[in-house]
Amino acid sequence: MYGQVLGAQASVAVVAGTVGGTLPFTGLSLVWWVLLAATLISIGASLLRTSHVLGRTHRGDRPEAVPSGTAGTS
Repeated sequence: MYGQVLGAQASVAVVAGTVGGTLPFTGLSLVWWVLLAATLISIGASLLRTSHVLGRTHRGDRPEAVPSGTAGTS
């Protein structure tokens, strides 16, 4: 009788120790969720920047070309 109670407590402690660093319903570690979020944010930011640059190019609003030999000379 005592072995069953102690075994049940030990198994609950093992399960509680392994679930502490994961998100519910996914089983993924919090570190992986942070890395996934950072990746998605960086991809979204680069796509947003690309769309702005392509929009400016499409409208003809491009920066002036500066010849490489005359930059900074009078």
